[in-house]
Amino acid sequence: MTGIDVRHKKGCERRREDGQCCGATFQAHVFDKSADNGKGRRIRKTFSTKTAAKLWRQDALVALRQGTLAEAKPNTTVREACDGWLTDARAEIVRTRAGDPFKPGTIRAYEQALRLRVYRPSLTRRSTACGVSTFRISSTGSRPTGWRPRRSTRRSGHSERSTGALSTATSYR
Repeated sequence: MTGIDVRHKKGCERRREDGQCCGATFQAHVFDKSADNGKGRRIRKTFSTKTAAKLWRQDALVALRQGTLAEAKPNTTVREACDGWLTDARAEIVRTRAGDPFKPGTIRAYEQALRLRVYRPSLTRRSTACGVSTFRISSTGSRPTGWRPRRSTRRSGHSERSTGALSTATSYR
């Protein structure tokens, strides 16, 4: 069927078209001509049944025509999502797990981390409709300015479980 492919498992020997041979999945896809500066992009989604794939494809085609398909048109940048979170944290809308507002120093630390590690021209990926997506590092593989590896919390000669007392198995003479 057009727009739906059967995805068989590696060890499948029969490869039936209806997918009843190996518990195959069905991948539905639509093509968004307006994505990537007019080059277009294929949007795929995998389902366990052929009916679910057909229904998603029909809905996706309608949403593409109307311009409402979320995968085709992310409208929030990573910077906008982070700035919104910082604004909410300052206004005490976003709170810690304990329910307390974030302290000013904590918010400044988040701002610094975002400035040094996220707000860079090489990280130009858009986020999806509801959350921040993963970031892409520049092709040169360079680290952001101010980046340094995290120090190890473990000191040599000390166990993480140690309470400071000598263990009974250890004897010093």
